[in-house]
Amino acid sequence: MFNTHRMVSEYWDRFYLPAAERGAQLMEREWENLKKLAKWREKVMYNWTHVAIQGIRLPEISEAVVGQGYTSRPIFFSGNCSRKMCWWRSMLAGWIHPTVF
Repeated sequence: MFNTHRMVSEYWDRFYLPAAERGAQLMEREWENLKKLAKWREKVMYNWTHVAIQGIRLPEISEAVVGQGYTSRPIFFSGNCSRKMCWWRSMLAGWIHPTVF
């Protein structure tokens, strides 16, 4: 059923409430989590030119079946950055969920 009450209820459950909960988490301990997030985002922004997807990991299959789902994972390339600067590789790997195609 499409009506305003249903729409507001759905938005509340799917968007507003989770956003409010996340906001409360970010404000804990004098905004410590928000400061960490801002610092992380700044590092990503300044180092983004080093990020590239070098390849994609696919399962070993002898023959692909049309309509069959297969899981793939990206392989990241970080350029010449040091191991310390490549902290974002594991973060990105955790964010990008395996793609089924």
